[in-house]
Amino acid sequence: KCDMEEGKLVGGADLFGYKLIDRAYRIVPEQASVVVRIFEEYEGGKGGYLIAKGLNADGITTLQGKRWTSNRVLSVLGNFTYTGNLILQKTYVEDYLTKKKRKNRGERPQYLVEGTHEAIISKERFMDCQKIRGNRRAELEAVRKDYGVSGDFKGMLKCGLCGNSFLHKNGAYKEFWVCSTYSRNGRSAC
Repeated sequence: KCDMEEGKLVGGADLFGYKLIDRAYRIVPEQASVVVRIFEEYEGGKGGYLIAKGLNADGITTLQGKRWTSNRVLSVLGNFTYTGNLILQKTYVEDYLTKKKRKNRGERPQYLVEGTHEAIISKERFMDCQKIRGNRRAELEAVRKDYGVSGDFKGMLKCGLCGNSFLHKNGAYKEFWVCSTYSRNGRSAC
């Protein structure tokens, strides 16, 4: 049997809210309270952008000491590890010579190991948030279809200054495209 089949963590790194010690996650209390806050605010109706804005305003940084973004908040919300359980072999090395990693989409077995470490949030809260995420995604897609935002240029137009994608907007009198960094963070950001 391999370590994964026995429920042992292979590889891994520190995770916001946890420190990896002797192949096991140990809670970092001040970070764990931020994880709980993220889940509570999301359940309360805030989206990733507003949660990130609040964390940044309070001077809270990510594990790498960076500012929070919507994507970083959503990655916390989507991480099953916070329930005290692990899903092992989410990725695998396709070619040992090139060390190219791939996301496991059923090509290799995955292992669910329960109770491997102390939970920061309950499994029920995690599943509730996943349901909310699915509903919000469906609503957003419906709006995009209604307004034709998923048009031909989606993801193709890039800002010449910062390199981020352009967003399609519907103004009061016209439709236009704008840099996503400028739109979210203002003129000083891009």
